[in-house]
Formats: sequence, C-alpha cells, structure tokens
Amino acid sequence: MIAKKSTSQKVEAEDRPLTSSAPVPFGKSKASVSLDALRGAAALLVLADHCRHFFFVEYHDLGSKLYFLPYLVTVLGHQAVVIFFVLSGFLVGGSALRSVQQDRWSWKRYLTHRFVRLWLVLIPALLACMAWDSLGSYLHSHAVQPTALLQHIPGVAPAQPLAQRIDLHPRSDGATFFGNVFFVQTILVPTFGTNEALWSLANEFWYYILFPLGLLAIRSRYSPLMRVLYALAFLGVCLFVGKSIVFSFPLWILGAVLIYLPAPRTSFALRASATVVYAVATMLALQLARTRMLLSDYILAILTTAYIWLLLGAKERSSGKTGEKLARGTARFSYTLYLTHMPLMIFLAGLTVSNTRWFPNSVTVGLALAFCAAALLYAWIFACFTEFKAEEAKQWAERIFVGNSRI
Repeated sequence: MIAKKSTSQKVEAEDRPLTSSAPVPFGKSKASVSLDALRGAAALLVLADHCRHFFFVEYHDLGSKLYFLPYLVTVLGHQAVVIFFVLSGFLVGGSALRSVQQDRWSWKRYLTHRFVRLWLVLIPALLACMAWDSLGSYLHSHAVQPTALLQHIPGVAPAQPLAQRIDLHPRSDGATFFGNVFFVQTILVPTFGTNEALWSLANEFWYYILFPLGLLAIRSRYSPLMRVLYALAFLGVCLFVGKSIVFSFPLWILGAVLIYLPAPRTSFALRASATVVYAVATMLALQLARTRMLLSDYILAILTTAYIWLLLGAKERSSGKTGEKLARGTARFSYTLYLTHMPLMIFLAGLTVSNTRWFPNSVTVGLALAFCAAALLYAWIFACFTEFKAEEAKQWAERIFVGNSRI
C-alpha cells in the first residue's frame, strides 16, 4: 500500500515530487489537489469494497441488474491498492532517486522517516484492532469470517458462509502482533486479527527497502565491492519476501519513473476526459482480473502512471474551493482510514448481520452508509492523534537518531 499523506502538507525535501518546475509551488497547484483527490478516492473505494462485502449478498444472488453499477464500483478495492502503490512509488521512490542522484543519500534519515511515518499509525491501529476483536469475541458477535475477503488478496482463503466463525487466537498472539509491526505479515506470520488490509503494508515496506538497494547497486559512484554487496542484499530481500511481493514491485517502480517524464501543461478539458477514460479502463481491468490478476495489475499500473502524468500538467494555482478542500482533507487521513476501518466494520457486521447478508434496499443501504460514515469519523479522530502529527514526529526522531549523519 500503500506513502499516504496529503500533498498539500509542508513536507521535507525527500517527500516532494520532482517533476514540477512551474512558478506555482507544487503543494499549492491543482496537480497536487488532483493527486490528493486520487488518493482519497482510492481510500474510499477500499472502504466501499469491504462494506459491500461484509454486509451485502453477492451480485449473482440478487436476481436483478438494478444494482449493477453500485456493485461494480464497490468491487474495486484491490485496484485501489494498485493506485496506492503507484502513488507511493512517485512520492517515496521519486524522492529516493533524487537523493541518490544528488549524492545526499542517508540510510539513517530515510529509514527514520519511513519507520516513523508507518509506525505512528500502525502500532495504535494494531492495538485498536485487538480491542475491537476482543470486544467482538466477548459479545460473541463475529458472524463474519474475517478471512472472507475477495479471493484475489494474497494468502486469503475463498469466502466462507457468514455463519462460520473463526478462532482469532492464532492470528492475535504476540508473535503475530510483532510480526505485523515489523512488516512480515504474509511472509512469516498472518495479518493481525481481523485486519486483513495489512497485507499491502508488507508489500509497501519492502518496496521501500528494495528500491534504494537496487538504486545503490547500479550507482557508479560506489566501489564495485559496495555495489556487489547492495546487489546481494537486494537479491536476499527478494528471496525473503517471496514471489508475490516481488512480482508486484514493478507496479511501485512505475510511479518513480514519472520523474523522468516532465509533464506538459494540460487543460482542464483534457484532464476531465482522461479521468473518464481512466475510470472506464479501471473497471475493464477488473474484468481481466478475474482470470489474469497480475496482468490486470500491470495494465492498471501503466494506465495509472499515464493518468498521473497528465494530472501533473495541472500547473495552475489551486483555488481552495470546497471540492479541493474535501480532496485535501480525505487524502490527509487516507493512511489511517486504510489501517483502521476493517476491524470496526467487521465488529459492526457481527452485531447486525445474521447468517445471511443483506439484500440492498433503502433501509440496509442507509444503515451501511451510516456505518461507512462512522468509519470515516473514527479514522479522522484516530488521525488527530497519529497521522496528523507525522511531521512533528519525524522532526523529533531526526533530531535524536539522525542529526547530521550521511550514513
């Protein structure tokens, strides 16, 4: 999954995109707003996907095509994660490229920023997951199989009948907790508790490690011995994380490639047209995903890279209108929303869903929307104590662990 923060924030140099040379600062441009909108939309798609899956019957059980479009939009959670990967490659991978090219690379600074950024939300989210799961188990309310997600998620079993319960104990012990803290879920341990969404965070973290290792291995500035050592470390990490994570690594790399593609100035009409085409293409990629998941991911990642490239051509100054503020605000806590929504939604499903999931009608759809609103409010409050404090936490950690280090 998943660098996940608002591009409007005043960020340190390593997290600033590299492609903007326009007079308008990137953080105040419409391009920045567009990327925030894309990130926020991806987070909402993940929430909608899980809400639909936990609460509503499958489309083929409806016996009607009335809900075709809502069901189509709410099965794009995996595609949203691919979007997150490309965005992360653009922001984090691009900044790493610049640091290496300008001989300013520091492992201490890079890892300090990455760990602070990830752990600041992850560790409290794991504790919150433990609390929701414990409360759900106490109330005997988990009627939803926690691993009953879409079959395309790596390591997740096919959906089970809702009446089938699961023993969460093997997924909630200390080893699993700390395995998720150190990003080895899906590698050495399962995802923690009911929070299956954590699978993509393992991918994200190891991409943070693989990318600079690969860069430094081909950097001519270093001695042959150092380059060989970096290459061996790269191969070692690949062997450790396994083919599922490695085969999806190019999705992340595509975002970093954007620094070599200066974006032309694009008109609003062109960007709007591209948005429509991209939305349709994303849904078509979903159809291919049913039989060729990895190929579908690659195609979507290429399309996403091209789409971001066009969005980066929006060099006008942002207007600060309501729509832009909404995009900024949603993107600002998208990482927190991703990490916190699933245990809460499963808890609510356990309280309200019986052995058969709901058929959509005005009452059930209204209740599901209320639950989604609750998840958004919960994530925003959570972010007030975590994600919104990221910059201060990074500065504090850098003073303690980095200083003037060039290591």
